[in-house]
Amino acid sequence: MRVLVAEDGAVAVDVFRKHHEAIDVVVLDMLMPHMDGLQAFQAMQEIDPSVRVVLSTVYSQDHRAGQLLRTGT
Repeated sequence: MRVLVAEDGAVAVDVFRKHHEAIDVVVLDMLMPHMDGLQAFQAMQEIDPSVRVVLSTVYSQDHRAGQLLRTGT
């Protein structure tokens, strides 16, 4: 197993763009600098509509978490 790490949402999208064919799952935090988890997920979904994401957040009342979950992914 190989783990790719990104320090913020924008870098995560760049890493995903370069390596998406080898990535099985993405773990996203909803609160990241430069691009939040929802924005990063949407950008990744444009690159690969079948992207699988695990959402991580400490804020269960964050409306963006619910918005991401409603996408059905």
